[in-house]
Amino acid sequence: GALSTGLFRDDATVAGVNATSSAYTFNVQGSASTNAFNVASSTGSSMFSVFQNGNVSIGSTTAATSRLDITNSATSSAVITLRDVIGGISTEIRAGTSTLANTFVGKNAGLSNSEGFSNSFFGEAAGTFNTTGYQNAFFGNSAGRNNQTGSANVALGFFAGEGTFGNSYASSTMIGYGTGVALTTGSGNLLLGYRSGDALTTGSNNIVIGYDIDLPSVGQSNMLNIGNLIYGTAIDGVGTTLSSGNVGIGSSTPSDRLTVAGNITPSITGTYSLGSSTLRFLNLFTQNIFASSSVLTLASSSGLTATNLYASLSSLGNASATALTVSGQTVLNTSSTTVGTVTTLFATNGRITNASTTGVSATNIYSTLASTTNLVAANATATTLFAT
Repeated sequence: GALSTGLFRDDATVAGVNATSSAYTFNVQGSASTNAFNVASSTGSSMFSVFQNGNVSIGSTTAATSRLDITNSATSSAVITLRDVIGGISTEIRAGTSTLANTFVGKNAGLSNSEGFSNSFFGEAAGTFNTTGYQNAFFGNSAGRNNQTGSANVALGFFAGEGTFGNSYASSTMIGYGTGVALTTGSGNLLLGYRSGDALTTGSNNIVIGYDIDLPSVGQSNMLNIGNLIYGTAIDGVGTTLSSGNVGIGSSTPSDRLTVAGNITPSITGTYSLGSSTLRFLNLFTQNIFASSSVLTLASSSGLTATNLYASLSSLGNASATALTVSGQTVLNTSSTTVGTVTTLFATNGRITNASTTGVSATNIYSTLASTTNLVAANATATTLFAT
């Protein structure tokens, strides 16, 4: 209804200040040159102001530059506190010194920060004890909670990078529930996965990936562990510099550039190669070699060393071995480095032709067939020819 004249008006139903009418129980109306409303302390300091443009300022007489402009009373106290229905603190927002450029959201997030700058802490107790650490990003309840002076860290997940109180780590990335939860001074670690590296304390420069994966010791450094299957040692390269260590598959202590604990099998038979025509391995050391429908040539003791060498329907040239076996057609025992020179030559249901001293020299030649008609030996030089 219409209000009475004067600065303060009251028509017994509604009241107002500097207003001629009001649809509200109490209405404050500004003037062309005066802000609408201000609440001051006993000393005259402004606590709450409403400006002509509708912006609201809390804790300052400076004109609000946004719809809600809040000036903090102390760097360690919360600017905004949200409580649950029983009065418990649910969320807090803190604002430190403007030159520090920090963002803290969550109960006790960034609570102890004094000189740390460019930090982003989100979640209850995220970065609680950070004092001078800078350029950290902690997301999750208790993420990075105990780190104090360490910088350039990223922790994402519940308790991720919580660390141990009174210690600090730096330049680490921890993603996943409980990753790096026990860290003391270990720095430069990459921990990915649920509780990945959760036992690590002083170890540095590690890469740990997988579900609940740990390193051999809490002080392990410069190691790779992917799923407790693929391991790397001496991970010490930076920039484009290659690391000096070894890789193991199924072995956490690889002795060579690549150590495999188990069989190596191609996904498709007879399709892929080991090495190439231009990039060859120097030596091949093995107990047994099995070749099916293949060719082995120029395999002397300097290049191919084997106790037993087996080939099915294959060609073997210059092969040195204790026993040389060609299954399906012939069996050659006690072969020498001279091509095709043996002490005994066996043919099972086979045919030996053009076997001269150039091609085959043997002390004994045997045929397992009862009839010699199935054994043809042309140009064969031998001490004895047997047909059984």
